[in-house]
Formats: sequence, structure tokens, C-alpha cells
Amino acid sequence: MPSRTINESLFKVVYGSNPLGALDILHIHQEKMDVEASRRVKEIQELHNKVQDQNEKSNERCQGQANKHRKQALFKSGDLV
Repeated sequence: MPSRTINESLFKVVYGSNPLGALDILHIHQEKMDVEASRRVKEIQELHNKVQDQNEKSNERCQGQANKHRKQALFKSGDLV
């Protein structure tokens, strides 16, 4: 199930692909050894960068919503607070 924040499943973020069924999970480590290692590492790094960017954008949206109705309070030295 994809996360609302990152638009990817957490399984895909960790392993680089989504399983089609339960049997795919059992053989995931054996299948990954067949793929060229440097290409696989690059794909996962790109996926992690994409997830990090989406997470930062989501945090900015949440922060904007939380701060929408706040007023900025400016205090000067000597003001009673």
C-alpha cells in the first residue's frame, strides 16, 4: 500500500520493488543477486532521494496548514509578556 506522504510503498523504499505475491517475498534476496549491483544501487539511491524530496514537500505543506491562522507577535525590549 503506497504511503500518502511519499506515494510509494515502504516495502519498495527498502527493497527497491513491490512484490506481486507472498512467494515473491521469500525469494527476494536470491532474485536481487542476479541484477547488476552498481545499477541496482543507483536505482535505490534515486528512489531514496525521491522519497526524501517528497517527504520534505509534505512537511512544508503540513507546516503551511499549521501556520495558516497564526499571527506573528513582535516584542520589544521592556514589553510585558
